[in-house]
Amino acid sequence: MERACYQRPGGPLVTVEQFYGRAGREHRAMGVHPYCPACQERVAPYGVHSVTVTPRFDHPDRPADLDPADDCPLANRGDPRFRWLVPVDWDFDEGARLRAAFFEDENLKTAYSFCLHLCGRGTLSADQFRSLTARADRKNIWCYAGVQPWIIPYILLTLGDFTAVSPRTNRPYGFHFILEKPRRGTVESLWLTPAECKLVKLFSGDNTPMGGKHNPCPLSPENLIAMAGDTAWVTPGLLRALRG
Repeated sequence: MERACYQRPGGPLVTVEQFYGRAGREHRAMGVHPYCPACQERVAPYGVHSVTVTPRFDHPDRPADLDPADDCPLANRGDPRFRWLVPVDWDFDEGARLRAAFFEDENLKTAYSFCLHLCGRGTLSADQFRSLTARADRKNIWCYAGVQPWIIPYILLTLGDFTAVSPRTNRPYGFHFILEKPRRGTVESLWLTPAECKLVKLFSGDNTPMGGKHNPCPLSPENLIAMAGDTAWVTPGLLRALRG
C-alpha cells in the first residue's frame, strides 16, 4: 500500500517517506502511527531505508477467523472478488456526508428496494442488507473520491453471497453479483463511464450468468430509480431494521 492516513483514520494521506519526514524514526515511541484508508486499521511502514524494496505500508497479519471477504482490499490477500475495490484517491470528509445521506429515509428505501428487486423476493432480509453495509464500512467505499451516490447500491450487491430456492426443483442455489468494467478501468469507471459497465448476476457454483430480463443490469441513476419502483411499502419499522 503506497499511502496511509497520518496519525488517525481519515487523517492526511502520506507516503512512507512523508510519514517518516513528519513523525521521524521514533514514531512508535511518540505514539504516532499510520492507518489504512480503507479498513482504518493501524499499518506499519516498511522499506523506507532499503535500496531494493519499494517503500510501502503493510497490514498486520490477518486474523485466522476473519472471513476473506471481509479482509481489506488494500491488503491484497483476501477474496479476489473484492480486490478491485481500490480507488485512485480518497475523500474522507465527503465520504462521511455520503454515508449519512445514504441512511436518510428516502435514499435508504430506494437502495433496499433496488437491491431486493435484483435479488428476488425473500432473498434479502434486513439482517442481510445490514451485513452488506457493514462490509461497505470495512472497505470504506463511501470515501472513494468523486464517488456518485447512485452507484452505492450497485456496489453493495457485489459485497454479498445470496441464496434462493428454485421454483422448479424446490432446491436452494447460491448466487452473487459482479460489476464488469473496461479491462483497464478502475473502480471510478463505474460512475465516470457507466455505459461501459454492467452489473451481472451469477450462479455461485460455476460463475455462469443467470437468466432474467434484468441480467445484465445497466448502470445509471435512472435505472436505479426505475428498478427500485414505488418504495411506499418500506415501513418505518423496516427502516429501523435496515439501519440496525
